[in-house]
Amino acid sequence: PPTIRVIGECEPIWILGTFYGYSILQPDVWQPTVEKVRHVLSHWERFHPTLIGCCKATSAIISSHTQYLTRAQGMPPSILTTLSKLMDNFVFNKKGNTIHNSIGINILQLPIEEGGQNLLDINIRNTAIE
Repeated sequence: PPTIRVIGECEPIWILGTFYGYSILQPDVWQPTVEKVRHVLSHWERFHPTLIGCCKATSAIISSHTQYLTRAQGMPPSILTTLSKLMDNFVFNKKGNTIHNSIGINILQLPIEEGGQNLLDINIRNTAIE
């Protein structure tokens, strides 16, 4: 039928939310997800959430938008760095500026019982997924 297209040798194909094929650059696969996370976080910034609200929103947004793709394709180190910076900028309301954090991100990632806020630790989550 004329509506069926055969994929070429080095052409990627989008199936079930991930790209399959040869010569696929992983950061390119992740760009739509990173942009979606950036957009949702910028939407949340308009409401001026507290530090606790920022921790909860960041954990929910980043984990929900990245979990499937991390499992299906793995997360490249460059994307891990980008998401960590997005998290840091949102939680501490830096707006892209270089400002030292008053509370370390590793402290916020601790459980509430230990004085943290259960902030998502992307490295540990990715290790658990793999």
